Amino acid sequence: MKKSQIIFFYLFVMAFSCREAYVSPVDTPALGYLVVEGFINTAGPTSFTLSRVNQFSRSEPTYEKGALVQVEAENNVIYKLVEKEKGQYSGQTIING
Repeated sequence: MKKSQIIFFYLFVMAFSCREAYVSPVDTPALGYLVVEGFINTAGPTSFTLSRVNQFSRSEPTYEKGALVQVEAENNVIYKLVEKEKGQYSGQTIING
């Protein structure tokens, strides 16, 4: 074997032989933590996305379906948001005051 092949083989073996499984120090509940992403917009539609934190082995997020999402303004008016798709909830412009 050539010297460059030996070095490449050695680096390849070292790169893949020193792996350890990662164990998260945080205990995740069975359903996962609820993640709320979005914004309250006073100049257009308000929207939020609800999802759950997954285990590291899952590649796609788990979206929260069928939730009751509403925003309450300072004047105690409640604006209900409607589920559009895959955990995405949106509604009318929120009027503050």
